[in-house]
Amino acid sequence: MILVQKRMYQPLMKNRLKIKRNLKYILPFCGFSVLLLVFLGVGLRTHRISDALSLINLNSATNLKYDGLNQKGQPFHIESERGTEISEKEVVFSQVKADVDLKKNETLNIKANQGVFDKSAKTMELTGNVQLKHANGLTLRTTEATIDMANGSAKNNVPIEGTNDRAHIKAKGFRMEGENQIVFLGNPELTIRAH
Repeated sequence: MILVQKRMYQPLMKNRLKIKRNLKYILPFCGFSVLLLVFLGVGLRTHRISDALSLINLNSATNLKYDGLNQKGQPFHIESERGTEISEKEVVFSQVKADVDLKKNETLNIKANQGVFDKSAKTMELTGNVQLKHANGLTLRTTEATIDMANGSAKNNVPIEGTNDRAHIKAKGFRMEGENQIVFLGNPELTIRAH
C-alpha cells in the first residue's frame, strides 16, 4: 500500500517541478506581452485622438469675422477669437462680439463666452456671461440668450439684470421686440435712482 502511494506521488512531483521551472519563463514572458499590448494600445489611442483633434482643427479658425444683412437690409457683424464649424450650417464661436444695427445710429452690442451661429436661419444661441448693450444705454446681463440676426430680436427665459444710468431691473427673462421695445418677464423688479 505504501509503495502504491509513493509511485503515484513521484510523477505528481515531477510534473510540479516541470511546471515550476516553466513558470520562471512563462510569467516574465506574459508580463512583457501585457506591457507591450498596453503600450501599443495607448499608442494607437493617442494616434486616434490626435487624428480627431486634427480633423477638428481643420474646421477651426482664429480671429474670425462674419458680416451679413438682416431682413431690412441692415448690417450685422460678428467677431470671435476662435470658431469651429460643427456642421454645414452651424459654427461655434468662442469669446463672441457682435453688433446688430436696429435702425439708423442705433445698434445692439453683444458679448458672450460662446455662441452657436446658425448660418441659414441667422440666429445665435449665446451662453456664459452674456451682455447685450442697447444704443439707448441699457445693458442687459444674463447667462444665455437667443439672438435673431435676421430681424434684430433677442430673448431668453432665464434670470436677467438690466442697468442704465437711472435704473436697475431684475427679471426672469426678456423679449426684445421691434427696434426699441423690451418686454421683461416674470414680475420684474425695477429700481429707479432719483437725481
